[in-house]
Amino acid sequence: AASASLAPLGPRPLRGRRTLPTSRPRCRSGQVLFNTCVCASVYMLDATFSDLEPLPQDDGPVPVVRIAYPDGFEEVMSYFRRVVVTGECSQRTLQLSAEVIAHNAANYTAWQYRRRCLEAMHSGSSNAAREQAWREELAFCTARGRENLKNYQVWFHRRSCLARLGSGPEAELEFVAEILRDDSKNYHAWGHRQWVLSSCGGWDGEAAFVEGLLEEDARNNSAWNQRYFLLQHTADLSS
Repeated sequence: AASASLAPLGPRPLRGRRTLPTSRPRCRSGQVLFNTCVCASVYMLDATFSDLEPLPQDDGPVPVVRIAYPDGFEEVMSYFRRVVVTGECSQRTLQLSAEVIAHNAANYTAWQYRRRCLEAMHSGSSNAAREQAWREELAFCTARGRENLKNYQVWFHRRSCLARLGSGPEAELEFVAEILRDDSKNYHAWGHRQWVLSSCGGWDGEAAFVEGLLEEDARNNSAWNQRYFLLQHTADLSS
């Protein structure tokens, strides 16, 4: 049988409009998101960004192997590319970045754009309002972090939130301890714990924490590494 010839594939058009539902899901911080869970029924963004022209991905004139993106991904990214180009920092672009992250939590540009939006939106806010905004962002980061415990971008964003809040180490060390109870060798969690100790303090209880992990598993190389890190910063190893 003769094989059928394949015609060159042009740019994939954006899907048509969808009806907006009456309610929208919320993340733990209370922020309204377009589609927190990346469900099959994606909220169409045309109504919210009716003043913007989506910027589709440029795969060249004749893409050879097109990526099979999940439903809604292309629409979200097309609008996100446009707002990155325009540089708009607003509540709607902050929400859009959350939608991008819901599709791909490793999108470092989306995380960076969230920080940029928050800085711009609260540049003239009171200290209390600014702190509240970053606390809500930390809650959003926590919700996403629990779903992506080995994601560089999530942990870096968490550090950025904590640095702006200037909080003490107790709550954050307990958060990391909770993560390590489920996975005692999570490289990202250990790295974050070391950052907290170095930046915020909290050294006093670290020896007991490490000893507890070693009693549970003497072959836990991560805990032994943390013990050495602790001694490096709290003891005179040259004596």
